[in-house]
Amino acid sequence: MKEIYKDIPTYEGMYKASSLGNIKSLSRVVTNKRGFYNLKEKILKPHKRPDGYLHVSLNEGCFLVHILVAMTFINHKPNGRKIMVDHIDENKSNNKADNLQLLTNRQNVAKSNLLRNTSSKHTGVCWDKSRNKWVAQIKINGKRKYLGRFTNELEAGKAYQTALKNIDI
Repeated sequence: MKEIYKDIPTYEGMYKASSLGNIKSLSRVVTNKRGFYNLKEKILKPHKRPDGYLHVSLNEGCFLVHILVAMTFINHKPNGRKIMVDHIDENKSNNKADNLQLLTNRQNVAKSNLLRNTSSKHTGVCWDKSRNKWVAQIKINGKRKYLGRFTNELEAGKAYQTALKNIDI
């Protein structure tokens, strides 16, 4: 795959992101208290955070590499936790543009539940050992809403999906 560099939105002329997940600082004249100096173009070295994500230092602070690549190549507009940038292969160091996708926070949680060893393959459903039933529940605005107990896992999953469709977003 050929590496393609594009300007990072809001950092045009200063920084570029590549389709392979690299961040480049561009040549430019910079001023400080002592006057002017020339900054040479260079690929920035990412650093790994304790949670496994890579970040780089730009002139305004530290930024996650996958967020910068997503802003540049898949039109991500950071907006808190409403839309998340997800690593398709679950490798937090693989910041290639074709390995990133945008998910809602709820979709991201559902994906992580599927990857964990949970008692159900359905989001919002778990097995209640004490009653030998499937329990469906949904969290809306930080409050958990109980949807019922079911003898069938699929029925519990349907109850969750019905509740999800009825949420006002």
